[in-house]
Formats: sequence, structure tokens, C-alpha cells
Amino acid sequence: MNGGLTVIAGRLTRRGRKQAACAGASVVLAVVAGAAWPGAAGAATASPKVAAGVRLSAGTLGIDVAPWTNPATLTALRGQLQAAHVTQIHYGGGTTADEYDWQNDTDISNCHTMAASDYSASCATHEVDALKFSTLSTEARALGAQSMVTVNYGTGTAAWAAAWVKQATTTSGQAIASYEIGNENYGCWEPNDWISGFQPNVNADCPMATEGAAGMSEVASSYATHAASFMSEMKGVDSNAELVVPYANDGTVGGASVQYNTTWNNTVIGADAKYIGGVDEHWYPYGFVGDTGAGSNPTAQEVIQSVESIPSEYGKIENTLSANGDSGAKVIVGETGVSYQATNVPCTPTGALFAAGDVLEWLSSGAQSIDWWPLNTDSNINYTTSDCKPDEAMFTNPKTGTPQPLSPYTGYLLASQLAQPNAQLSALTTSNSSQVLAFQSVLSNGQVAVALINTNTGTSERVDHRKLGRWRHHPPGRVDRGAEDPPAERDGPGRERYQL
Repeated sequence: MNGGLTVIAGRLTRRGRKQAACAGASVVLAVVAGAAWPGAAGAATASPKVAAGVRLSAGTLGIDVAPWTNPATLTALRGQLQAAHVTQIHYGGGTTADEYDWQNDTDISNCHTMAASDYSASCATHEVDALKFSTLSTEARALGAQSMVTVNYGTGTAAWAAAWVKQATTTSGQAIASYEIGNENYGCWEPNDWISGFQPNVNADCPMATEGAAGMSEVASSYATHAASFMSEMKGVDSNAELVVPYANDGTVGGASVQYNTTWNNTVIGADAKYIGGVDEHWYPYGFVGDTGAGSNPTAQEVIQSVESIPSEYGKIENTLSANGDSGAKVIVGETGVSYQATNVPCTPTGALFAAGDVLEWLSSGAQSIDWWPLNTDSNINYTTSDCKPDEAMFTNPKTGTPQPLSPYTGYLLASQLAQPNAQLSALTTSNSSQVLAFQSVLSNGQVAVALINTNTGTSERVDHRKLGRWRHHPPGRVDRGAEDPPAERDGPGRERYQL
């Protein structure tokens, strides 16, 4: 089936030489008891080698939610999120995080200047957003997930941030796994009350727009200075608090590139490395709107294959951290999707294939966690299977009734068979690596899960399962290249079956 999502279930024969077939743009998933692999002439072999791989964290798969999210939506989706092993809720709402006072549910996004003084102005809204932090914590714990929050750097204070750490550490059920200091504070679109006269989305007020590289140096230096105050006060409350700062991509990340990104990264990480436990990568390979293949928009195949650039992007981040004396910092993919704008991808199988590849590439490269942006939007309030509007989200947000999954959820559901807490995930080569991606996960119960993704939307591809086993990429210090082969099994249980 070309352009569809196919999961082939059942046993691969142990007799003769058999290849696994991937229909056009599809996925093959097998979960093997122990680590038995079929070989030629009926012989069970231990190929491929079971790489120790990257040990996955407790909060591997995440989703982004905002203060305006209806708590009832999270409750309604609890079963589906659990089925996809979603174990992290990222709370903040993108730019909203730099416009919101979590302590009293005050939002200044309707204010013209979006400055700290606006919290007491008539333009501010109070007690309007439904998902307060305490409610978010309740929903996350019910889901079995940890919380990541973005504190208000743009129009907030270090005292606000420290108060959040205190509440999280002293209030039962409100623990926070990591705190990001502001959202995308390297951009002209983000509120930044620390720069005199600055207003978001006004180029005349933006140093990068008026001064170029010198302007980015000003903004990065300002952030490094003031973020250090935030982090110092937060560490004063809890010395173990994991603190995260925004990472800026270069021009190769089409939907999330930042001009003068090197200045931002080197200034911020270089100055504040002693506080920084992680960096937040926002990865959108494209910035298009509308349908794939329309005009200059990328094709569905280009979207699916964009995930192949992820190991290189991860390497850039690791190199930047190492060069600035913070090689131990984690990489958190705090936002991801095809584009930061609404496209038809969530309405098509392309969304499932992209999401699965996105997750597995980042995690097998060494990322701590990955959060899809966002949970839902208002694009599909009248959704039907025959009327799906361009969107970014994982679920619909209907006026009435139950939210429905869009195609990225199917990708998460597939990837979650490998991307589970404490599993060991590796990326493998295949006999047709130019078209077929392969991943292997040693699950906590000892089973080995293998996923093959055909990125070619036009034709079926065949791979020889006996040639799986060389790791495509292995972050320094994070992959055990000396893992021993497991003993071969001839009569172990067969593969579990998954049909998506």
C-alpha cells in the first residue's frame, strides 16, 4: 500500500532466506521474546547484535500543553496517552510562558506592550486559563507522567521562578522534573522586558533586526546575566533542580533557524554552564503552511525523510555543549513537529511516519526526551474523518464530544513500542539504508523490539533482516559498543502483534 501506514504482524519464517517487505511509506514492527533472530536453513542466530544503546529516561515521550488547555481534555485522553507511553507533560504554551504569572493565573498576552507592568493593567486577564499548575500536576500524576515547566523569563522575575521551585518541592504531587528558563528568548517574537524599550514582533525594537550580530550579542549577554540570577535563586531553593536554557539552531533547520545562533549558544552556555543541566531544542524541519507538494512546499516523502538529518543536528548540539564546558548537559527536544505552522500532514499518514521517525531518531541519538507541539489547537473543532483542516496538533479539540487522534498520534503509538522508560534504544543500518530506517530497542522485560520505516512513498522496499546490526550513529559515551550477543533461541515465543 503506497502512502499508507502498514504494520506487518506475525512470524518471519525460520526456513530459507526471507526478506522483510515494507510497503511504500510504511512501518514494519516486530517484538521478539529474548533476542532470537531467524537465520538461514532454519537456524536461529543471534544477529543482529543487541546493542546496549542509549538508556532511555523515565520521561521519554512527552506532549506540550498550555494554561488554556481544558483539563477535561487531558482526562478524556488519558487512556490514549498512556497507550502511547506518554510520560512527560511540558507546561507553558510556547510564547505564553513568557506572558503568564503561574501564581495567580494572570495572562498579559492581550496587552500591547507585554511588559512586566502589564500584570496590574486593565488589559491583563485573571483566572481565565483553565489549566492552572496545580491542576496540571494532578492530571500529570494521574497519567503517570512527570512535569516539565517553562518559567516566565521574558516578563517575570527570579523570585517568581524560585517560588515555583519551592512549591514543587514542598507540595505533594506537584514535583517538577525540569525547568526551562524562558521560551525562545533568542527571537524578536518573544517578550523580553530585560531589553529597554523592547516590544515583541516589532523589528524597530529588536536589536537583532537593527544591529545584526551585535544585536544578538546584546540579547544573549542580557539573557546570560539575568538567567543566571533566575537559576541562582532556583538552585538556592533546591540545589538538585534541573535547569534548562533555550538552544538556537542554525539555518539547516528550516522551521526553527535562528540567525547568529552561534553567538547565542556560546554566550549563554559559556557564561552559565555551572547552572545548566540541559538545553531545549525546538525542532521543526520546515516552516511551510498548507499541503505537502503544493507550490514550493516539500513533498510527503521529503517530510518523512527530513528525520534523517536528526543525528547530525544532535551532533551539533553535543559539540556546542562540549566546546562551552557543559558536555554533561542533557538535550531535551521541548517542541517538535513538521512545521511551526498548520499543514495537512496531521491529516495524512505522512504525519504518522514523520512522528515515528522523529521520536526514534532523536532518542536513539541520545536526547533525554521529546515533546510533540501541541496537544491540540482550534483548527479542527468540527473535525470529521472526511473533513480534516490543516493543523499542527496530535489531537482535535471538538466543540462537543471526545477529542480524536490525528496521524502524529499513530506515529507516537508505534514509536512507543520501542521508546519506553529504561529501554535501550539503537539506530541500525539496513541493507537498503537510503530508503529504510531501522531501530532496535531492548525493553525492560528483556524483549527486543525492531522497527523498520520505509521513507519512500512511491514504492515498496525490501531489506534483509540478517544484515541488521551495525549502529548508524552512537553518541560518544552513550552507546556500549561492547555488548555481547545474547544466546540464540530456537523455540522461544514468537513476535507480539501490533496493528495500527
